[in-house]
Order: sequence, then structure tokens, then C-alpha cells
Amino acid sequence: MSWQPLARRCAIGEPIAMRLFIENLDGRPVEGELRVELGEGWELVGAPTPELQPRLAPRSTRETLFAFVPTEPGSRRLPSLRLTIGTHERTLQPVPAMIDVDAVPRIRLIGRDRELERVERWLARHASGTMALVRGRAGSGRSELLDRAVGLATRAGLRVVRATGHGGPGEALEMSIDLLRSVLGLFEPLRDRDARVDFARARLCEVLGESAPSQQYFIDLLRGADPVDVDASVEQLRWYRLLSASATFRPTLLVIDDLDRADEPSIALVEGVLRRARSDGLPIFALGSTRDANDATDPSVKIDADRIAESIPLGPLSEADVDLWIAERFPGSNVRDYWPGLAAALIERSGGWPGAIHETLVSLSRVDEREALFRPCGARWEVDANVDIEARLASIPIGYDALIEERLQGISASSGPIVELAALLGPEFEVELLARWFDSEDEIDDALDDLERARVIEPLDADLSRYRFTHPALVRYVVARIEAAGSRRAARLRRRVAATLLEAHDPSAATGRSAEELGLRLIELGKADAALPYLLEALRRRVKRRQAADAQRVARRIAELESRHPIGGPSERYEWLSLQGRAMTMTGQLDSAERVTLEARQIAERAGDRPGMLLCTVLLSEIAIRRGRFAVGRDLALAAREEATGRFEPIHIDAGRNLAIAYRRLGDRERAAQIWSEDLERAIADNDLSGEIRCQNNLGILDYESRDFDSASRRFRRAVDIARDLDHLDYEMTARVWIANIAFERGRLEEARDGYREAIPAFQLLQNRRALSRSYFNRAQVELFRGEGDAALADYERAVALCAEMGDLATEAQYRTDLALVRFELGDLDGAGAEWLACDEAIRRLSAPSAALRSRLALLAERLGDRGPLESLANDADVADDGDASRASASPARMLRIAVRLRHDPRPHDVEQARAVIGLSDVWGEIRDRLLLATALACATSETLEEVRRRVVGEGGGEEFGPWLETALPRWLA
Repeated sequence: MSWQPLARRCAIGEPIAMRLFIENLDGRPVEGELRVELGEGWELVGAPTPELQPRLAPRSTRETLFAFVPTEPGSRRLPSLRLTIGTHERTLQPVPAMIDVDAVPRIRLIGRDRELERVERWLARHASGTMALVRGRAGSGRSELLDRAVGLATRAGLRVVRATGHGGPGEALEMSIDLLRSVLGLFEPLRDRDARVDFARARLCEVLGESAPSQQYFIDLLRGADPVDVDASVEQLRWYRLLSASATFRPTLLVIDDLDRADEPSIALVEGVLRRARSDGLPIFALGSTRDANDATDPSVKIDADRIAESIPLGPLSEADVDLWIAERFPGSNVRDYWPGLAAALIERSGGWPGAIHETLVSLSRVDEREALFRPCGARWEVDANVDIEARLASIPIGYDALIEERLQGISASSGPIVELAALLGPEFEVELLARWFDSEDEIDDALDDLERARVIEPLDADLSRYRFTHPALVRYVVARIEAAGSRRAARLRRRVAATLLEAHDPSAATGRSAEELGLRLIELGKADAALPYLLEALRRRVKRRQAADAQRVARRIAELESRHPIGGPSERYEWLSLQGRAMTMTGQLDSAERVTLEARQIAERAGDRPGMLLCTVLLSEIAIRRGRFAVGRDLALAAREEATGRFEPIHIDAGRNLAIAYRRLGDRERAAQIWSEDLERAIADNDLSGEIRCQNNLGILDYESRDFDSASRRFRRAVDIARDLDHLDYEMTARVWIANIAFERGRLEEARDGYREAIPAFQLLQNRRALSRSYFNRAQVELFRGEGDAALADYERAVALCAEMGDLATEAQYRTDLALVRFELGDLDGAGAEWLACDEAIRRLSAPSAALRSRLALLAERLGDRGPLESLANDADVADDGDASRASASPARMLRIAVRLRHDPRPHDVEQARAVIGLSDVWGEIRDRLLLATALACATSETLEEVRRRVVGEGGGEEFGPWLETALPRWLA
């Protein structure tokens, strides 16, 4: 049970939301009564009766939001609640208990009535998973409009989660961590780190449940550490579950200011959350602000166009708007009596943009200025008639950025050294680092307070341990001033900051995010030679967690650095090349990955580094397997595994995994099963749940291929159960797809389609392109068989395109062949012919294309009028008659070999074999190959269409495949 505010400060007249969490642990329903004890200086924004008389079902939770409006300024104690259940009464005090209320209420938003109405209408009709974007140039008032939207949403009872787009050069999940603090209400300035962690953990228990495995992940993020034992693919799911938890109680609005400054991982995360919210129908939607669409930093290109439901542009204000603004900002001043042209002058200087006007009015009313035009007099303002307004205006810079720079004029001389060092640390900085340069904590605190009053910096964390500059231009201006003061002094300050960073952060102790950020910061400070260990550490962690996109980004940074500062040492160069090879392998750049890995292996060989050589050999085996060179991959993995046995156990295990995959792809399932069974025993003995899932999935695939669907299903369901416990979406969805495959083999197309439909957005969220391409292919097959030809073609093309992007030639050739067959069956003969040529080209690039693949293409070519491939293949040893019509040979490859011979030169023995073999195929996954054999047999024996249909689907079965058969059978029989 908890009662907390969801903001750290507000102003008079602005609503603040407070969250009540109640949990009923009893097995009986509970009814209660709430009484709000407002105290002095608060008003309640009408709470409906159901909120004040909560009813909880057995073992359930309830989250309720209340909105309060402060009526008095200063540090105010928040309202408390008195909860009565039966005869028990309890008073809930808010945590934190106090909040700062600004004395000056915000004036109403001038000149933005139409835009605010659009926001209000959008909030009222919000659609799950959509976003509204407020667009405008710098200083157009985007943030102010978002502030008012937050007030509207709070009054409407929406749950508002707010963040600001920002991030250091390492592109950490900074904006997302802002969202996390907002979700959990981490606003109390708890100096003690353990107290902050305890508070966050208590809130996570409420939001996610006490047993949620992702709790530690979020705690690690808040502490700045890399999450332990978490695959990157799981992150977006965990964020979605966190944000969707509150959406189960009420609509949740994500408000993101300066989206154009947000780090890319955070934007991808928000986009993934919105995608899942739309798919699941959960009321999560977003309101963001960004620069104009023609700005190069516009982030909307990173967000699906169909996600942006509303685009709200902001233009300049009119002279009448500015006149009204001055009157409401300075009540009683009557400045028009002194100079009626002030509003027109402000329009001329600013172009009518609110930011520049606001900064100018702040300068004109700065109390410590001798030439201040506006001076406070109680609750009203007076105009100093002795001030030359035109001269005073002329002394104020023109332009928004220049006005932002003027904030630096308001800081004291003693704050100068601190703001200089802070700017060299970057847009965000830690107070702890400043303490390494200044002995007096009072000196630091006074300077930070001074900088905050001048609106130069603002707190980033509730405990005031980190700050950020309020505008990125301020960092540029301070650094420019340092450079202008003298190059020798600037170089000395940069060395000083770099030395402090190196002293404070050891590369091996840094997290993946902080290591990358530190490395890039050192480059900016002129210490590129010292940056490499940090960037290599960041890359090592990204590769270990299989963060493909992040690893690729860091590798690109290192490559840029190497072009200017070559990596000289052999050990560093080996580490760089081997990590680069692994990053390239993950992103499908297989040619480049092979080249750099071979170079890394040569370095290791010259240095006599046997583990390094073996690691490269294992990676080369993976690259070969991904390129369809299974025999090469097998030989490399086998050599590495044998040499690593008893000496380098991790290398032995990794090589074994590649070897098992190669054995399976080469048809040696027995050896693959032996390796994966050994790995399963080891995983169970070591309580390695991730390893157990992987082995269960792999062994389940072997059972599936052996047509032991019951055993396969048991293994996949076991994998699903473990993956749920680990909160591991990738493993869970992999197993679910195979369960859908089993449903497909058993002819349950609806069940199979549901499984593939669920898998596609999950693999998009996980950015797993290999699994995504397979899911598109699987869904395409189901759509085709159900008669949805256009949808099937679109999914086949998506699957082919993904394989081409990854450089997976073997799978691309398989998918292209199916696409060619589908175009033929749908009557697109020209498209089928063009696709056949592309397939033929893809197969030529494979070292050992399967006979089944070649058979399908030869059969298609014959139907298109070219018997050359068929005649060539009919004489091939792979298609020669082996005289075996046993059940063991009733495989797709066997059926296709017979079909080729029947189409080429039908003989009685082939007809006999065809009739025997086709009756042994009893799974629906082989239906197309049965159709190819049955139609070839019909052409050789003049069987009727109905007889062919019975051979394909059996007696009285296959109704779900009817739409496809109606179009496909006539094509193959023509």
C-alpha cells in the first residue's frame, strides 16, 4: 500500500497527480472507504465516488489517481488519505511528503488556443499505440504546449509518464531511464543510494509484482550498471510490460519533449511499446515534440508513419498575441502608456517566436539589472519610466540561441570555473567529478545553485547527483569561451578533465553504456589514444549480449577512430578485429566478417595464441554455416572442438553448438542429437536455464524433423515455461513458432496462423531478422493454402528481402523457389519466370544446393516450357532411382526425385514407386511436394482431377487447403 506524488514540483493553479496503490492479499473481496485530508493550500479535482469507495477482488491490486491543485506557494505538505476497511482504519502519508509550489502561476498559453484545442481533442479520442507530434523550430513553444497538455491529461485522470529527449555521445537509454523514474515516481531527493534502491524496488513490486524477474533489470539501470544476464532482445518487452502495467488501470500517456534529441535506442523502445500497445489494444499512446519536419534531426523517420496520428505545427505569434502576453505577464504595468510599440519591436526582433520573446522579457525584468524596464511591486508590476526602452532593447542580443547564451551573463564570477569544467564533461555531468577538482563542497553547492537559478543547468536525478545543461547550445558557448580565452589554457583544461575521467573510470569496470560514452568523451577531449580501451570494452559487452545494432554502432565508431589513429599493438588489434567480426556476423555482413576474422586469426597464429586462433575458427564455422556452406562449417567446428577438448571448455561448448547445427543441416541428426543431449545434461546439472531452453528447442527441432511431433511438442512447451520464468521473449517465441509448425503439419491452419501472427510483431520488437523472415515465410504458406494469394505474395517477398539483407543465400534460395512456385500457381507466368531466373542465380552461388531445391525449380521450368533443367537433373546421380519405396524414404526429397523422373521419362517402375511413396506421406507440411508428385503421376497415367486431389489430401480431408488446390491443381495438370 503506497501513496505518492507523480511530480517533484508544480505551480499555483496547476494540477499534480498522486498515485494510490492498494493490494488485497486476502482470499475474500474487500470493500473500503477513502477520505481525503487536504490540509492547507490544496483543492481536490473532483474524484468520483467509485474512487473513494474502492472494492477489491480477492488477491488483486488497484491503482487510483487523484489530482490536486495547490492554492498557496512554498514548500507544502501533500494531502494524506484515511482508509477504512471494516473496523480497521489507517492513515496513508505520502512519500515524499513535501513538494515545492512555485509562487508565480503560469499565465495562460497565449496565441496557441487552436493548437491546444487540437491536443485536447486528440487526448479525448486517443487511439492505442499512436503518437501526436508537436512540431516547431527552436523557441516555438513546444515544451510549453506539452506542459499544458500534461495538465489537461492529469485533470482528465490519465496516467502521465514524462521524459525529455537527451543523451550523451554513447547514446545510452537515457530518455528511457527518465520514463522509468516517472513511472515509479522517483522524485524524493534521497541521498543514500541504498534508500533510493529500496524505494525503487518497492514501487517495482507494486507495478510488476513481487516475483517479476525483470525487477533487477530496472534496478541495474537506475544504478547505472549493465543488466546482468539479460539478452538485448528482451529489453523492449520488459519496458512494454512496465508501461502497460499502469495501462491496465487507466489510459497511459507518454509525454516526450525534444524527441529530436533523444538517443536512438530510446526512440526504438518507444516505437516498439506503441507497436505492441496497438496490437494488444492497450490504451498507451504518446505525445512528443520535435523540430520542424525539414530539419535534418527530425526523428519521425524513426517512427512508423501510421503511428503518427496527429501532427501539430507551431507558427509565430501575432502582434496582438504579444500585446496580450505582456499584459498578463506584467499585470498593472501599462507599458503601452510609455511605449505602444513594444510588442511590434519584439515581433521584429524575434520573428514572433515565443522563446526569443520570453528570453527578451526575462532580460527586461531581471531584478538585478540596473536598467530593468519592469520591476515587481507587490502583486503588480511597474514600468521604470527612466529606462530608455529602445536603448535597453538594443543592448539585448537578437536571436534565440544568442538569448540562451545571455543566461551565462547571470552567473557569478565564482561559478565560472565550475561551469567550464562541467561543459567539458558534456551536456550531462556528475557532481562527484567536480568534487575531484574543488576541495570545498560549499563552493560546489553554491555554484550549482547559482547556475540553476540562472537557468543554465537543471537536476537530472532526484538526489541531485547529476545535472544537465538546460539547452545544448550552452555547452557550445562555454566551450567556445574556453577556446577564445587561449589555446594553451583550453588544452590544459581538456587534459585535466580527461585525466579525471581516466582516474575515475576503469575500462573493465565500466558498463557497456558508460564505456562507450567515456570513450567518445575522451576523443572530444583530445585523448583518442586513451579512448580505445573504453570503446573496445563497450563493443565486447554489446557483442556478448548480442546487441546487434548497438554493436554495429560502436564498431563504426572504432573504425572511424582507427582511420585517424591506427591500432598498433597486436593484442589490441586482434581484439578489435575479432569483435568486429562477431558484430558483422550478427548483422549479416558475412563477407566482411570472414575477412576481418581471418586477419584476426593470422595475428593470433603469429603470437602463438591458441585460444585466440580457436575462437576465430569457431566464428569462421558460424559464418560458413550462415552462408550455407555446411560441410565447411562442420569441418571448422570439428577441428576447433577437438583441439579445445579438456583445455578450453567454453570454446569446446561453442564449437559443439556450431557442429551440431552443421550436422543437422547435413542430415546427420544422430550426431547433432548427441551433442545437444550432452549440452542439455550439462545445463541441467549447472542449473543453466538459458542453456536448457536452447537445448530443448534444438532437440525439439530434431524430433520435429523426425516426425515425432508429440516429443517435439513436449520439448517446446518445456522451453516456453522456462522462458516465461526468465522473461525471455526470444526463446519463448522461438518455441511457440515450432509449436505453430506442429499445428501446421497436423493440418490445423487457423491455429498455425495465430502462432505466426503472434510471432511477427514479437520478432520485430526483438529485431531478430532471421526469425522474422522465417515467420513471414510460415505465415505466407498458411495464407496461400487458405486462398489469400495477395497477402501470401507480400509475406513471401518480405521473407526473401530479409534473407537478402542478411546475406543468407541458402534460405534466400529456398524462399525464392517457393515464391516462384506461388506466382506460377496464381497464374503470373511472367513473374514466375523472372523469379525462376533469380532462384537459378541464387542456387549457382551456393556451394552445395540441395537436390530438393533443384528438383522444384526443374519441375517449374518444365511447366514454363523449358525442359532443359529437367533433362539435366534427371540424369544426375542425386535423382537416380535407388529402388527404395520403404516408409523411411517417404520424404519430400524422395517424392521430388520421383516427380522429376515421371516428368522426364515415365516408366512403370517410377509409377509404382510414386503410388507407394505418396501414400506414406502423412503430414500436411509436405502437401506441396505431394501435389508435385501426384500431378506428375497423373500426367503419366491420365488420372482424373478428383483422383489427384484424393492422393494429395486423402479421403474426405484437407478442406482448409481447398482454396489453394482449386487454383494450383489445374496449373500443374495443364
